[in-house]
Amino acid sequence: MRTVKPASNDGPAKSADVDASLSALLASAGKDANNEAMPSEDLLKELAEDLTVSEKTSPPLCEGLAAIFNNLLTEKIGDEKLKAKMDKYPHPENVKGLRTPKVNPSIWSQLSTAIKGQDVRSQKGQNTLVGAITAMTKAADLVLGKYSQDKELITLLTDAVAIALQYNHKVNHSRHLAMKKEMHKDYAALCNLSTVDGTSEYLFGDLSKLAKDITEANKLTKRVRPQHSGNSRGDKYAGRSTYGSTQRRFQHYPRGKSSDFLGKSRFSKPPRKKKDGETSQRQ
Repeated sequence: MRTVKPASNDGPAKSADVDASLSALLASAGKDANNEAMPSEDLLKELAEDLTVSEKTSPPLCEGLAAIFNNLLTEKIGDEKLKAKMDKYPHPENVKGLRTPKVNPSIWSQLSTAIKGQDVRSQKGQNTLVGAITAMTKAADLVLGKYSQDKELITLLTDAVAIALQYNHKVNHSRHLAMKKEMHKDYAALCNLSTVDGTSEYLFGDLSKLAKDITEANKLTKRVRPQHSGNSRGDKYAGRSTYGSTQRRFQHYPRGKSSDFLGKSRFSKPPRKKKDGETSQRQ
């Protein structure tokens, strides 16, 4: 009588050898009676990479270069040395949008101290990102002039710039969203990337023009929006007066200057003069 062995629980351990087993199976399958050619090493490697669950990697770099990059991943460059490197790469004169945009003064002056501090930190990080992108654009221009036939090298550099610029867009959008909670609801559309010129010196672009367009759009929206009676009992009691009540016309927009883009309550304190040491934009 044959003894039935209990099921093994070493499934995960065996699954780790799947790639090796598959490679061996494919290699042995090539040795048939007709002496057909064995699968190429490239095919086996491709199959192994397709089935592996480890992180996908590219071919190794030169050992010396890899050592430099690994060291940079481990330790930060000092602030002074980093600034010296960034100062070497001012943006090209015909790529004006390659810079960290400042917050428009009319909005900056109304932001809370906490949001100002948060944005200053964002600007510092964005300055580093823009410096790296600028260096890559100069490298791409240099390669195009000296090695115009090396399509692979040019493509690598332009891809690097394109990917980094997409992240730069995300940084700008994150800065918009951080200020949106302090923005008056009628001007919240200023925080949309689609409304801002990406090459502008300021984070919100041409504020006067955008504010005018948004105001007109808000007016149009409120005109076409159906009017609902504020009386919860419907029209049955419409027209009846209530003791002590006064009729006031609804104000669609807050009274005051048109440049007041941030929402302010009636209890808000008036703007105070800047004191020494108070947060300011550093550009």
